[in-house]
Amino acid sequence: MSDLLRKFKWKLELDNAGISFRKMIIFMFLGVGFLFYFGPSVLRWMFTSNSQDSFDSLHRCLNDKIDSYVMESKDFDSYVSYSSSANDHLPENAPPYLHFIGNGAIGIEINRSSPLYLKNRKVLSMSVPFQPFTSITFHEWQSYQEANIIQFVNGLAHKVQCVPTSKSCLVVTHQIYAHRTIPSLLVQDIKITNPNDEDAVASVERGGVSKWLTALVKEEKVQHSDGEHDCLIISGSLKDSSRQVDVSVVTTKLPSTVEVKKRSSVTLHVYTVVNYSTMKNGEGQAANKDRLESQSLLTMRKVALMTSRQLRASHVEVWQHLFSSGLSISTSKAAGALNGDRINATLYLTLSQVSSDSIESEMSQSEKDRLHSHLAYTEGCYGGHHHTLQATRLWSDLSSIENVVKVTSLWLKTLETQGCHKLVKMGAEGVMQAMLLSFGAWKFSNQHLEFNTEPRDLHRDYSYRRINYGNGTHVNVTVSVLQDNKAALYLALDRSDKDYYACDGGCLDAPVQLGPERTQFPVKLTDPPTAVLYITSDKQHMEDLKHTIHVKEVVEAPAHEDHVLALHKHGNPLGGLPTIFWAVFSLCIVLFHLFLFKLIYNEYCGGVQPEIRAMRTRKFSDL
Repeated sequence: MSDLLRKFKWKLELDNAGISFRKMIIFMFLGVGFLFYFGPSVLRWMFTSNSQDSFDSLHRCLNDKIDSYVMESKDFDSYVSYSSSANDHLPENAPPYLHFIGNGAIGIEINRSSPLYLKNRKVLSMSVPFQPFTSITFHEWQSYQEANIIQFVNGLAHKVQCVPTSKSCLVVTHQIYAHRTIPSLLVQDIKITNPNDEDAVASVERGGVSKWLTALVKEEKVQHSDGEHDCLIISGSLKDSSRQVDVSVVTTKLPSTVEVKKRSSVTLHVYTVVNYSTMKNGEGQAANKDRLESQSLLTMRKVALMTSRQLRASHVEVWQHLFSSGLSISTSKAAGALNGDRINATLYLTLSQVSSDSIESEMSQSEKDRLHSHLAYTEGCYGGHHHTLQATRLWSDLSSIENVVKVTSLWLKTLETQGCHKLVKMGAEGVMQAMLLSFGAWKFSNQHLEFNTEPRDLHRDYSYRRINYGNGTHVNVTVSVLQDNKAALYLALDRSDKDYYACDGGCLDAPVQLGPERTQFPVKLTDPPTAVLYITSDKQHMEDLKHTIHVKEVVEAPAHEDHVLALHKHGNPLGGLPTIFWAVFSLCIVLFHLFLFKLIYNEYCGGVQPEIRAMRTRKFSDL
């Protein structure tokens, strides 16, 4: 009975204070909501340490240095990944792609422990126990943030490191590339920037030949553009199944430490020249090593007289020429869909495994002309029945060197067996063209180029850039899904050495002459199935095609189903919710809050009538 009395007295006290039981419940819910909403922010503000502030400042420093690369990555022209001494509070990584640079002759991963990779058969799969990557560390400051960048279009790798100090941060930028026109050259340009008011000392570390126990090392001076510099000459051998490979490395000798004055910077240019071969007939091992060493020294002397800007410009020009051709594809949100990032990463890593024989400076003009003839004669390439965008094994994981070697080897074998062997022999430029043809099942066949992708597969937007038709013509082809869900083809010539014509599936319509302006063609469905597009410079040949293709029926391809397009646009077959849904949903939220406000106002501001309060007081007093 006493508990009941205490309960009633407690309720009476609330009533006397003008607070009803319902009001108290509402205030409790509001308090809990306030705690959940603002509590975490308040706690973070109260307990955040100075180290977290330092980390945020460090993150801002890094973002300022890589902003341009992040913008490139949105167009899939670059790939950016992050790492940190804290391993937290970092941007979410994109799908992992190996940070690798190569030119078909030599290559390395972008990390201190990476060995040097040499060509073995078709790809860079032979590892040399020599670690050429040079790293910069500051032992006084242990924390850091860094970003690793691969520029697909430029063929450059970057590592940007930010190290916090008492007032600001030290910045170390690395730019690494395997030179395209000098196939034996590996370049690493390092810049250390110290914006502080105190000098800093950086340690320069390179793995070198610490794991190559049989290598011989000696020093020699080489004349650079700014004076003489010491170089290390490393000679050694490798066993590869039944053969022996002799390797000669000439690399820049590095100091153990570098002092960076306050508010200044220091730049290091690290050049590594690598030549290797098996012994020629009648040649002894000593003679072979001497020959390789002489080649490496000669190349190093030539390189030393060039500026870093000249070296980089000639390298980037080749990569940009390679990526002037390619495929752009609309981004799909469907699970497991192939998008532009993986396409460009696969193209880059495959081309990194292939030499640019037609443009390397060490080749004679007659050899270059012979290789260019392969690009002009592409009969039979690509002979696959389906485009390679459907071949999941060709788009496998690329996060390790083993996987990269496996995927790139499979690409080269696929292209060779599908009639593109002449393009593959040409080197990187030919491989790029062969891969581009395979993306759409394009095929050069009997005086014309045909587009063999099936109409039902044209449910995304594609843009094929600069398909090479002979030496003087580049064809640009765009596939667009229109408002009525039907696909249309657009053709334009980038350049041409003669008149070119095109016709759609079945070639029943008259040939249409192509030019620099885009020309639209419908997508036709034929029985039996044929190519959806034909291109040729022989107008009579195209007029004859309609009599030789032998189709029974030609109709315009039907519109793609809504759920197929919605799956790629929104990630589910139901598609995006209509605007009316969000309008009704927003209205419901507004009405709910108005009702809640009215309820709180009535309870808190409306008050309780005095007569009712007096009656309740007398009732509880009688108890």
